[in-house]
Amino acid sequence: MLFIKKTFESINRIFVYISIFTLLFAMFLTTADVLGRFFGRPIMGVYEIVEISLALVVFAALGNSQITKSHIGIDFFMVKLPIWWQNFFDTIGYFLSFSMFSVAFWQMLIYANRMYTVNLETGVLRIPIYPWVIISAFGVLLFTVILLGDLIKTAAKLLTREGYKL
Repeated sequence: MLFIKKTFESINRIFVYISIFTLLFAMFLTTADVLGRFFGRPIMGVYEIVEISLALVVFAALGNSQITKSHIGIDFFMVKLPIWWQNFFDTIGYFLSFSMFSVAFWQMLIYANRMYTVNLETGVLRIPIYPWVIISAFGVLLFTVILLGDLIKTAAKLLTREGYKL
């Protein structure tokens, strides 16, 4: 189990670097476009490239945000509950999140297939859309696997002596 966890954390780390470099690329491209517009030479298709880049930034960083638990959370009520109830609500939350993102991954693959079938491309640069949806779906898959690991961990706490400290 530890090997699987380390493997997915390594893959997520690679995706974080992809996210960081994609964000930097989009930032520099936008800056170059603004400067180009100032001199009367805008860059064609910047809107499309930045749009694709932002999708990659978000979906590539999902798994890492779950690993580091850097999501925004409001827990002023939960911390006052006994450990067993905290584990109980965490288990329910992880189960619902895992279920929802599993469906989201599946639907993204169906959407990517539809984009491939109709050969949907961006308007100006004619970039195919389906590869970016597949990469985004893979980011969701990594996030879902991390959620599954957290679900198993909190369910195990709930079912062992550790979860019964009232």
